Amino acid sequence: MRDLKRARVMLDGRSPIEMLEDPVDAMTLTIWCLASRDRPELTFDEAEDMPLGDFDMFTTVGGDDGPPPAASPEPSGKPSGRRGETSDETSTSPKPRSATSSR
Repeated sequence: MRDLKRARVMLDGRSPIEMLEDPVDAMTLTIWCLASRDRPELTFDEAEDMPLGDFDMFTTVGGDDGPPPAASPEPSGKPSGRRGETSDETSTSPKPRSATSSR
């Protein structure tokens, strides 16, 4: 939210939220919000002129650590169902009726 408050000041009081409706303005605003954290003098025009290939979020914001590591799969190597369920519980095959069930 601080980025949006800073953006409102940079935009002379205009709402940055309204800019999110236009995809191009939304991308430029996002670049400005992230890049201006380390470069407060960055203008919206400079962010607009910044080629997307030149913007590296992981070096611009948060250092040179690169992207976060991918989540590792379940130990069995199979995707799991909902928490606490086994693969048998998530099966979509019909379950047999018990012999004592009433009709």
